[in-house]
Amino acid sequence: LTVTSPVGDLTVNNTGSGTATVSGMTNGKTLTTQGAGQIHIQTSLTEGQSVTVIATANDNIKITESGAGQVNVQGNLALDNNDTMSFTLNGNGTTVVNQTGTLSLGNAPLSLSLANGYIPTPAGGDTITLFANDGVDAVVGTFSGQAEGSVIQIGGVGFTISYTGGDGNDIVLTSLST
Repeated sequence: LTVTSPVGDLTVNNTGSGTATVSGMTNGKTLTTQGAGQIHIQTSLTEGQSVTVIATANDNIKITESGAGQVNVQGNLALDNNDTMSFTLNGNGTTVVNQTGTLSLGNAPLSLSLANGYIPTPAGGDTITLFANDGVDAVVGTFSGQAEGSVIQIGGVGFTISYTGGDGNDIVLTSLST
């Protein structure tokens, strides 16, 4: 099942073994996920735009955000090695996903790229929040091959990853000096 550019809010109930894909959601829209099958959300929002994903029975979600907007996830996410998170980094101080609920990474793959025009500060110190996790619940697990403090090379620039960044339970990248 593929849904492209839904006009309004949408509920997807994937009870099968395949992946249901929802792409092109527009600013202010809400996707409610149901069922045990995987749901892949693909967005390319502009700065200041956001969509909301309500993860009810389904915590088997992949997110691709290739724009400068935000995905707000309400509900628990329990990722695994089939749930690639793919994000385009848009600059210092930006946030990709706001997470309300528990976040378990389960060795999920992480794919990152730099947005056209984004050049991290040569002195280092740019911070980008991949997941702003609400409350005090800790992030459980790590992304595949990315331990706390490890260095990720993105577009020729090194970033360290922290699962205890921000207010103590956010996933934050910090650029290194070049």
